[in-house]
Amino acid sequence: MALALYAHATGLCKEVWRPVVRLVQVPGLSAHLFDFKGHGARGLREPVTPDDGPWDEWAVDDVLAAVDRAQRAHQQKRPLPVIGVGHSFGGAALVKVTLHMGVAVVSY
Repeated sequence: MALALYAHATGLCKEVWRPVVRLVQVPGLSAHLFDFKGHGARGLREPVTPDDGPWDEWAVDDVLAAVDRAQRAHQQKRPLPVIGVGHSFGGAALVKVTLHMGVAVVSY
C-alpha cells in the first residue's frame, strides 16, 4: 500500500485531479487530494496574506500537513510510502518537500 498525493497548480484546486484519479486506478495506491492555502474551498477560509511569508514556506507546510492527514487516515503501524503527483506550483512544492526531507527526486 502507498499514498499518492496530488498537488494542484496556482489558481486551481484539488478538484482538477478528480478525472485523473478516476483514470489512474492502481491496486494498493490510495489517492489523496488537498487544496493549498488560498485555493479551492480552503481559499475562502484561509486566504494567502503578506504575513504568510514566501510561498515555498507555507506550501511546504501545506504538503507536510496533507501527508500527515493521509497517513492518519490509514492508521498503519508504520508510515506508508508517498508518491507525489504535482503540476506547476504543486510540483514545485512537492520537490521542495522532498529536498527538505532528504529524499531522492525522480522527475519525468
